[in-house]
Parts: sequence; C-alpha cells; structure tokens
Amino acid sequence: MLEFKHFYIDFAKSDFTCPHCKKIHDDTELKYFDRINKNKSWITKVNCECGKPFKLTVNYKGDFETFK
Repeated sequence: MLEFKHFYIDFAKSDFTCPHCKKIHDDTELKYFDRINKNKSWITKVNCECGKPFKLTVNYKGDFETFK
C-alpha cells in the first residue's frame, strides 16, 4: 500500500490458488483479469496443471476468487 498526504493507493492481489491442488498461479500480465472483464458474467475458466479446470472471478476489492 502506498501512502500519500491525503489518500492511499491499495493494489489488488494478482495471485490465486487452484481449489483442487492448491497450486499458486500469478496474473502479473493481467491475462485472466482481462478475460474476466470481457466476459458478461465476470467469470473465466482456468485450466490448471493438475488437469482439473476451475472458475475465476474478481471480488469487490479487486482480488481474485476461485471456485470449482
């Protein structure tokens, strides 16, 4: 978090974990974030290296949320 004289800037987390194998994925290039923003349902499907797909969305704070 950056603190300025009269306001704060808080950056959202750009990593998320697979709900199946708990592997941590990183989205520093905003690949999944852009896919979520283009989708009308605000959800995208991610294929993990464990072979099981899961769904990814963004909560009200801008952090990633994963679910099966």
